[in-house]
Amino acid sequence: MNKKVTITTSETGKPLVLDSGLRIYDIITKYPDAFPVHPQGLFPVAATINNLLVALSDKVSVNCSLNMIYADSVIGGDVYRRSLVFILGMAWFKVFPKVRLEISHSIGHAFYFVIKNEEADVKQVIDVNDVSKVKVTQEHFDGLKLEMEKIIAADIPILSRTPMNNQHAIDVFCKQNQPFTCSLLQSRNETRIIVQQCGEYIQLAHGPLVGKTGSLNKFNIAVENDMLVLIYPSHKNSEVIPEFKHNAPLSQIYEEYGHWAGVMDIESIGQLNAINRTDRFKSYVQICESRQNQMLSQVCELIMKGHKSMNGPMAITEALKYNAAQESNGIMLGDLTQQTDQIKLVAISGPSSSGKTTFAKKLQYNLTVMGRTPLVLSMDNYFVNREVTPLGEDGKYDFEHLEAIDIDYFNVQLAELLNGKQIQMPIFDFKTGQRSDKTVPMVLPSRGIVIIEGIHALNPIMTRSVPMNDKFCIFIQPLPCINLDDRTRISTRDYRLFRRIVRDKKYRNCSAEHTIQLFINVRKGEDKWIYPHQNRADIYFNTALDYELLVLSTFVTPLLHDISPESPSYMEARRLLSFLDWIQAVNADYVPKHSILREFIGGSGFAYD
Repeated sequence: MNKKVTITTSETGKPLVLDSGLRIYDIITKYPDAFPVHPQGLFPVAATINNLLVALSDKVSVNCSLNMIYADSVIGGDVYRRSLVFILGMAWFKVFPKVRLEISHSIGHAFYFVIKNEEADVKQVIDVNDVSKVKVTQEHFDGLKLEMEKIIAADIPILSRTPMNNQHAIDVFCKQNQPFTCSLLQSRNETRIIVQQCGEYIQLAHGPLVGKTGSLNKFNIAVENDMLVLIYPSHKNSEVIPEFKHNAPLSQIYEEYGHWAGVMDIESIGQLNAINRTDRFKSYVQICESRQNQMLSQVCELIMKGHKSMNGPMAITEALKYNAAQESNGIMLGDLTQQTDQIKLVAISGPSSSGKTTFAKKLQYNLTVMGRTPLVLSMDNYFVNREVTPLGEDGKYDFEHLEAIDIDYFNVQLAELLNGKQIQMPIFDFKTGQRSDKTVPMVLPSRGIVIIEGIHALNPIMTRSVPMNDKFCIFIQPLPCINLDDRTRISTRDYRLFRRIVRDKKYRNCSAEHTIQLFINVRKGEDKWIYPHQNRADIYFNTALDYELLVLSTFVTPLLHDISPESPSYMEARRLLSFLDWIQAVNADYVPKHSILREFIGGSGFAYD
């Protein structure tokens, strides 16, 4: 007699007794009444067993709670995108088995891929646009899309948990032209690994994929700047393929950093693991920090020269080129000592855990070295009293709402400060939720410049008292340019979440469980209040440090292990732990005291007021 298991679903709450060892997509087909039809008629892309995310190809062999995940959820959207990349890689290897395809970055609802020329010596390439990339031809485009459509039409099963001998997997990935995947496996030295498989094609398992290829019919591909672009639906509108909109400045940053990573020969986690605990790692940390400091000095140079972008945000390199072209036409002066101090205000914005506070401090010190006298005006002191703070949809105070700031008073004091008047800056007491009776007298000194940072800093309403030509706007965020392997990038979202988990525990005694749940609403606030204004920036700045995940892993991993299986944060915690399992952690001793990373792990050389 076959062993029986009992499953229940939150949708019906009714127990269902069935044979042990059935795959989930077979259960759905055999017992359709146990799973309510989705309102839009969507088929599941994954499932949860006892609050753990699994693939539809997984087998049920224990009594459990079984629930479906759809593409119109955040988790389901991740599964769909990951599955599309799998199909793309499978199709590419079928059509171009001897050519290497490598994921580069993602912007909006699109993944960017580069075709690599293995014969090029990246260390001899100076022009970032030439860095071992091969021009995407119409043959690449047409052949790939046709093969993807064939695979999807065939509706082939995808197995998400296939065990394989480690060395055998390395041999296969070498054959499939995936050197970063090989280096990742070599850095682990495991005897057995888990892969995802469709036919003869395999990929490292980094999370569940859809059960069959036929579920992946919503996609498009495009070509942009010799890069292949895979376009996917948003989970908010999972049945519609969005119009592709290329973001040139962000793409430029990724390409610049990708080029630099190639020169350093550290382009993936496997390569980073390989230098961990060696003499080279210590120097690599210093090089990463020096490069970021150099970029920040270049930002100060742009501020000193009164740079203003007329066509939206620019990457720093492009802004410097633009300035040089203007100067060659006699439009701008090149001697910093002859400037007229046009820029009176620097506004810094970015999403949570971008490093805004430390960035502002570093900017303050660098501008001082260059002859300006910066004054940091804290927007946090201009919160309205707690009782008049706007409420969110959940009825709780919404501290990220624009009207949580006393905008009128902030503009009055900012204008007075820039006009040479002394102000009495308020002090907000976060414990009482009230503005304190105490104030801080402030006056802008000679050659002064005001620096403000906050989530609303680029909203024009916040600085409406300052003429556009008098302010320099910067949008910062960490944009990781090192990938996990050839097909898996490290998301900006995860990067920031790791930083925030560590910071919240150290400075606010908040658990990782609480931070993960809070981050859901934080991201909603960012979509509403921050990202809509990023195009008002003069420049974008990348605050990611390529080595930092090895340090953050030391702090984050034990905090995630504390989350119990009953917690609503458990599923996300397991996903993050699965990712961190590939990273060889190091302690924080290597991190310089003035690093942006110190804002999150502690031990900073800066005094945060």
